[in-house]
Amino acid sequence: MVSFEQIADTLDMALDRGDQEALRRALAAVDSQYPPGTDLPPAETARLAGLLIDAGAALQLPAPIQRGQSLFEKEWNRLKPIYGEAQLHYNLGNGHQALYEIERSRPSWRFNLEGVESCFKAKSSYWRALARVHPPELTPRLLTNLANALDSSGRVVDALHYYDNALSISPQFGMASCNRGQALLNLNQISGTYSVKLLYEIYKSLDVAKKSESLDPCARKLSEMHATKIAELLREHGYDKHEDPHSVLQNQQEVSSHDSYWLWCLEHSLVLSEHALYCRCVGARRDDLSILTPGDAKLSGAMVPKMELLLNRMKSEYCLSRALLYQSVAPERTPQWDLAPFEGTFTELLDDEEVGIETEFLRTSFRLCFGILDRIARGICDLFKLAGQQENVYFHTFWRPTGKANDQRWVALNQISNAGLVALYGLARDMSEQKDGEWSNLRRYRNLFEHSLCLVRKDTAPEDLPPWFDGEPLPSVSRRQMRADAADMLRFARAAIFYFALLVRAESLDVENEVRGHTITFQKKPVGKD
Repeated sequence: MVSFEQIADTLDMALDRGDQEALRRALAAVDSQYPPGTDLPPAETARLAGLLIDAGAALQLPAPIQRGQSLFEKEWNRLKPIYGEAQLHYNLGNGHQALYEIERSRPSWRFNLEGVESCFKAKSSYWRALARVHPPELTPRLLTNLANALDSSGRVVDALHYYDNALSISPQFGMASCNRGQALLNLNQISGTYSVKLLYEIYKSLDVAKKSESLDPCARKLSEMHATKIAELLREHGYDKHEDPHSVLQNQQEVSSHDSYWLWCLEHSLVLSEHALYCRCVGARRDDLSILTPGDAKLSGAMVPKMELLLNRMKSEYCLSRALLYQSVAPERTPQWDLAPFEGTFTELLDDEEVGIETEFLRTSFRLCFGILDRIARGICDLFKLAGQQENVYFHTFWRPTGKANDQRWVALNQISNAGLVALYGLARDMSEQKDGEWSNLRRYRNLFEHSLCLVRKDTAPEDLPPWFDGEPLPSVSRRQMRADAADMLRFARAAIFYFALLVRAESLDVENEVRGHTITFQKKPVGKD
């Protein structure tokens, strides 16, 4: 009988060489000598499970992947003390992502809400891994895999955030550079627009990737092919591929010209601008996201003006939400609103509560974002005629409400292949308590703030509430946590606004000519100054 170590080493070497025939033989040896149900020590179980997932991914075979995932899940309690939950969730994510890649290679696969289910599972597993690692243990590979899953489900805005995080840890990490370049290409395709700066950012990422020794040969070849095409496009616009349209010095000068507010917005990814997704120049500090494309302010379709009106309303509410958060978190040296003349007088209850206008800024910022999400849900229903005007529509539940009659909505949504729609559904899943979503805690806080007496308490407050509270203790959150939650909520809303604009833009361009109606020309409303 061949030892486990020999079989595992054979699998490892075959994976390194990309030898598919050797992989098949090694998998056959595993099935014959270590069939399902074989009891192995924890270390061998973990190694076998990981190798099965990697081999199944390389061979495009679901069965080994599913067996590897089953091993991790079945032996979770034995493996957790040794490897930690983060590593186990990471491996499960690899399995789900591999299954998704197999599914979407089939001719019958469609990019719709149901079609990306495995990708949603991969994203959730990677997120759980990320939530369980300490900063010193944070790896660019984990961040990149999370970004890959997000990008594969249409969430390019979120994906770029995590690719940039990965590259801030390891600037030469080939996988992150390669996939950031691909994500920017994806943004170009989804948005229908590009700038010379976008082309240069794509080229720069792909150029790093094609030189990376850590990247597999196929990925390097793909990066080189796309880099060559982008270099040709740059030449057509009169730019050399090595000449950034914004020089390093010019970039530094422009970034330093931002006032403290816009610098904070850019650093925390809170600007509603497509340009700000990949650049921090002067042009990035405008919330100029719109349904009409920057290069051509003409779109057709009866619903476009209404959707642009809705987008304007959401952007206006978002700007207020962002300003309120900034006033709550900005350093003291930053000019702030003088609140003293407007502040109230409150009874001291010895409860360490943070009360007053500045605390209400946080609450209001937080609540405004949920209003924006529900407006998006209504916009989707109006765009695709999914609900009557009298129906109460909520972002996290309208997709597939309970009741047989509402199954038609789910069927109708799955007839639509639109990256923005799939991305918005992914965000709604994140917010769903029923699906144990990553951000369901934010919705629970919102319900507490809306319907209960929830305290925002000082960061130094003791855990126990004053003795005069009888019965069940009141729910509370520290000011530090509330600030963090409000910032997360604002980024969540920003991503949703992006995806809504891209959804409507794509739909308006796809409408058949006979129903497009008259072409409408839009103009930007100048509001404020740089």
